[in-house]
Amino acid sequence: MEKETKKHLFKGIAIAALSLGLLILIPIIGSIISERTRFQTDVIREVSEKWGAQQTLYGPFLLIEYRAPTLGDHQETLYQRKQAIFSPTLQTITGNVATTTKKRSLYHVTLFNTDLLIDAQFDPQEKLLASLNIEDEAFVISKKIIYGISDTKGLSEELSLADSPNKTFALDDNSILYKIPFLSIEYTKDEQTPTRIKLPLKLKGSANLKFLANATSTKVNLSSDYHDLKYIGNYLPDQADQDKEATSSAWNIYQPLPINTTKIDGVALENYTFGIEFLELNDFYTKVDRSIKYALLFIGLTFIVFYFLENIKNLKINLIQYALIGFAIFLNYILLLSFAEYVGFTLSYVISSCATILLIVSFTWKISKDKNSTSTIFGLLFLLYALLYFLLELKETALLVGSISIFVILAALMQFSIKMTASNKENQ
Repeated sequence: MEKETKKHLFKGIAIAALSLGLLILIPIIGSIISERTRFQTDVIREVSEKWGAQQTLYGPFLLIEYRAPTLGDHQETLYQRKQAIFSPTLQTITGNVATTTKKRSLYHVTLFNTDLLIDAQFDPQEKLLASLNIEDEAFVISKKIIYGISDTKGLSEELSLADSPNKTFALDDNSILYKIPFLSIEYTKDEQTPTRIKLPLKLKGSANLKFLANATSTKVNLSSDYHDLKYIGNYLPDQADQDKEATSSAWNIYQPLPINTTKIDGVALENYTFGIEFLELNDFYTKVDRSIKYALLFIGLTFIVFYFLENIKNLKINLIQYALIGFAIFLNYILLLSFAEYVGFTLSYVISSCATILLIVSFTWKISKDKNSTSTIFGLLFLLYALLYFLLELKETALLVGSISIFVILAALMQFSIKMTASNKENQ
């Protein structure tokens, strides 16, 4: 009896070591996923560069360039060239973001077209100059409206003011802010800076669209035909309605410290951004990567059940056959990844899971010729693959549901082991 007990113990230790040894295949599968993900990223970047990249809209601002008197070393009056930017007191952005999907190679890339109207109200010029201590307009060098677009290649048409079509924006070669391309309209000395502008904007882009909460009060109302949006940046919308057909979002942001400054280089505009991100519907690489994290659970539970059946039914399963079963489980992830690129994740999961279950179940039948053992393995694998799919579809509650499910499975296996021990005693 002691010899038999030691035999089972050594077999159990060998199976456990084999399970851990098979885990070296996880980094290999992970590297394949990383390689395919990089390829997908390159494809998306290539399409985005030709259409329009991620878009961030900066402004509008009023830019005033002026001469400020200072005292020199000998108390003489010198004049220093300075710039100041002023944000609107009220900025309203309304419009629609329509999406389209382009297929390139194996992947679909989500792109968008905006049809926006930007309505901005500024303080009058006298108030702005007074804040700079400018009493004589002769000290003013230039006055401009500036508007920043992170990728100007996405502009679909000329950018001009709605109520003054002859006032069109041109790329400003003045380096106003580091790495941000700005367009501007310059006003002559005889013209007053506008107190209100309306700016229609038709822009192409991809991945995400962000705005700048630079005004004292910023209101944004967006509608989109894309139903899987993620809100990004420093502000969440006050209203967000999403259904299967479309979404609508509204922000109302009060900014007690709007961006009005002469220290332009010190402004961290990213701290004022917010917007929407268009989630990729076919992000199957993330799901496959998540599924690999359950590989040890699959192998461990499958091997445990085979070990129990081997002892209860007196089956002869050697370590090589255990290893082949483990390889079959890992091959499932390769099949899942391969098919997902062509037919999507759900159908790929069904195909790869059915193929793997059929392979292991038929293998079990060949070595056992026992209906109960074969049915037990089929039931276990079906339950595991169904549970894994359920967990992959969940998000926030995946950990809770997964831990409870594993606890229940572990309890069932403990009861199974008790029956196995009792059965062995009866046989002896």
